[in-house]
Amino acid sequence: MGIEKAQLFFGEFIGESAQDLVLLAQSGSARKNFVGQTTDKKYIITSNANIAENESFFYFSNLFSDLHLNTPEILKISDDRKMYVQEFLGAQTLSKIVADEGINARTELWSSRPLQNWLNFNVKRTTRLTTQKHLSTKNTTACRLPTTFFILRALWRTYSRFHIINRRC
Repeated sequence: MGIEKAQLFFGEFIGESAQDLVLLAQSGSARKNFVGQTTDKKYIITSNANIAENESFFYFSNLFSDLHLNTPEILKISDDRKMYVQEFLGAQTLSKIVADEGINARTELWSSRPLQNWLNFNVKRTTRLTTQKHLSTKNTTACRLPTTFFILRALWRTYSRFHIINRRC
């Protein structure tokens, strides 16, 4: 699935011919993300032939939105479930902001929010999670501890790298 199909799909969504989609860097899957825009708004257009991965993404996006976590809204899904349009939340990542500004009260606050949201999600998810919607696990209980450890380790590494956590345990 190339840029031409993404342009046609996005054009259907906005109701006019779409031009100049910008391909974003890929990060470990077959998913391709493009930025498209109208005169006053930007969108993310995603193309992915892996329908199971897409369905899992749709499920978790809906779950995260229901739990009031900062999640881009999915605005349109193609009939074949291989493309979708999401709202665009901004051009800068937290890592870029911290790299540009360094450590200050604002970046510390912004860095603590994802961890707090992740902890809140873990508390709320136990009653809401449907294991059939997971892409690669059959039993959430069996994978919860390794997954939790992996995420905490990744967060710790990120925070340590930016010297946000400066305390001894």
